[in-house]
Amino acid sequence: MDVGVGFSDAISANIRQGRELGFKGPVLTPNTGEVATFVNLIGKEAANDVLCAVFDPGAPDTPAMTKEIARLWKEKYSKPFEISALIGWSSVWALAQAIEKAQSVDPDHVAKTWEAMKTIETPWGPGTMGGARAFGINHMVLPPVPVSRLKGGQATDTHWSKPAL
Repeated sequence: MDVGVGFSDAISANIRQGRELGFKGPVLTPNTGEVATFVNLIGKEAANDVLCAVFDPGAPDTPAMTKEIARLWKEKYSKPFEISALIGWSSVWALAQAIEKAQSVDPDHVAKTWEAMKTIETPWGPGTMGGARAFGINHMVLPPVPVSRLKGGQATDTHWSKPAL
């Protein structure tokens, strides 16, 4: 069953309802988040055989920066880290990298430099630049994306998929 993309609470309710109605097969959702939050929303019993884009801060290939930010977040807020909290900051960091590489703040020069970049650092590890094929400009930052399988209310087999365009 593919439950699609949406707000985590709605996706979680769909998964939980499917399980309550007797669906025992695998569930797929590209929704992102931190595993503990997602499992709490779905319910431990229903969070079984779910393939999703949640991450486990303790997984072996979770990028070091993501692990450190998750640790600092939990220490400060006493809550599981929500990966989407980095999106705004990551956008500014990507622009700063383009400005640094361009050695200029001239928008045209920075844009040309950004378009020529092949890789870029993200909080989730080294990313690639893309968008030229779909949008005609190479300004889209494509970071690694976590893919986990929920089994028995736990993330297993977490892997960070590195996009290539």
